[in-house]
Amino acid sequence: MRYALIYCPKNTISSTRRMKKTVESCFKQRGLEYKIYVTTREMPVNSLTSAAIAEGCDTIVVIGGDRSLNLAVNAILAQPEDVQKNIKLGVVPNGTINSFSGYWGLRDASVEDCVDYIQKGNVRKIDAGCIKYTNKDDERCHRYFLNCINIGLSAHITRIRHNTRRLLFSRKLSFVVSTLILLFQRSVYKMRFALNHETVEGNFMTVCIGNCTGYGQTPSAVPYNGMLDVSAVTITQLSGMVMGLYLLLTGKFLKHKNVQPFRTRSIVFSEVQSNAVCVDGSMINTPKGEFTIDIHKEVVNFIIPYKK
Repeated sequence: MRYALIYCPKNTISSTRRMKKTVESCFKQRGLEYKIYVTTREMPVNSLTSAAIAEGCDTIVVIGGDRSLNLAVNAILAQPEDVQKNIKLGVVPNGTINSFSGYWGLRDASVEDCVDYIQKGNVRKIDAGCIKYTNKDDERCHRYFLNCINIGLSAHITRIRHNTRRLLFSRKLSFVVSTLILLFQRSVYKMRFALNHETVEGNFMTVCIGNCTGYGQTPSAVPYNGMLDVSAVTITQLSGMVMGLYLLLTGKFLKHKNVQPFRTRSIVFSEVQSNAVCVDGSMINTPKGEFTIDIHKEVVNFIIPYKK
């Protein structure tokens, strides 16, 4: 077994060196065969994942957050099926929120513990959601996701967070600023979508489609039941948004009177007024016209610390 360590550095060179040293030390102490890759603007996670697989690595270890995991999964699922089934995916959380890692109890684990779990190789086959759409250049596209897709205000806040991060040079500070902006944004977007043989139409603030907990917006979703959870939010008043944020932080989001929950295998959007669509924390080219989101069951070999 050969491990590919895909490291996504943070803002400072010193932190990059510290993390590289810690991760490599853990692998060396265990006598594990590995090759470490460091992402750059020119060589992002997906490119390095594909290169590592081509070089014979069969276990991809992402040292990063939700966006990095997303890129790795898309690179793995772009491989021929006979290659996909032999690739394992592990993670050492190193992002801002680490929502997907947190679901498995990895968010607060030490690097040493994460490497122990990866070495033990307790694999669970998990689902991946997939959005299929036509972009503004009339190209047919698809993108897999592990955690969720956000459409509307939540995706717009992600875009703001990315922009403020460039100005503030801090992931955590940009997240706080974006959250404050969220409290005073009361935009609604006309949407129409079909699922489970019914059509839903209305003005929504945000819609979250979750394969997992969706940053708290789809708290009942699990990435191994072959289903997607959908939360459609119609909150427009500031008082309602404050209550919604409280319920989000306490894990009771679905109890808000302005949240409509659904569970489905597929959802088709025929109208979306918003131009903001976010996949696992990463913005995508705006879908043009109708687009579909569905589930691909048990397509990722994910290394977990325990059976869940």
